[in-house]
Amino acid sequence: MIGEKRDISVVLDNISFQDDYEGDFATRRALIYTLNFTAKTYLFGPVADTPEGIIKKVQLDYHTTMDRENAKRELRYVATPQARKDYDGDNTATLTFNINTSQVRINVNDTSALAVGDRIVIDSEIMQIKEKVDATTLAVKRGFSRTIKAEHLENTKVNKLTTADDNLIQVGDDFGFNESSSIFTDSLQFNPATRTDSWWTQILTALKNH
Repeated sequence: MIGEKRDISVVLDNISFQDDYEGDFATRRALIYTLNFTAKTYLFGPVADTPEGIIKKVQLDYHTTMDRENAKRELRYVATPQARKDYDGDNTATLTFNINTSQVRINVNDTSALAVGDRIVIDSEIMQIKEKVDATTLAVKRGFSRTIKAEHLENTKVNKLTTADDNLIQVGDDFGFNESSSIFTDSLQFNPATRTDSWWTQILTALKNH
């Protein structure tokens, strides 16, 4: 624990209303309001010397109680760097026709190594594959990851952005983030010494309190 206390900003995103009933209005069963929030927070990693000079992973466990000694994690958020350019030169495919800034279907020599959801980069524009139309045609989302839509010429290389590229990000590079969250009900705690989820942290805390 670093012993710091900070105010956390909680933003109300939207409110939805649901009216569930059976029969007429006189036999109404439930009025349900759903409030969606975004909680902003601070992320602190362990204090250590990192030879590579860049934090490769941030992991944060959320608790729903202020009892810091006995709190059980319920939600985990993980963020890792996401490459915005090709590093490993995989040359997954090649454009077979010129494309302008408005086209959302592109033609390549082969789509077999690509899948829906993959991120690809052509020159410096990132696109996300929305559909594999056929063996040589892709439907894509242009200007993905806040990159600029541009014209691209026939025979330009199409590179798939993968975790291999993420691992090659260097200090000073422009990059985004891979984000994931998990919900837990196992009452385990993360042990920073072993970097594993275990009962030991919880048991040691209980012994300390007694």
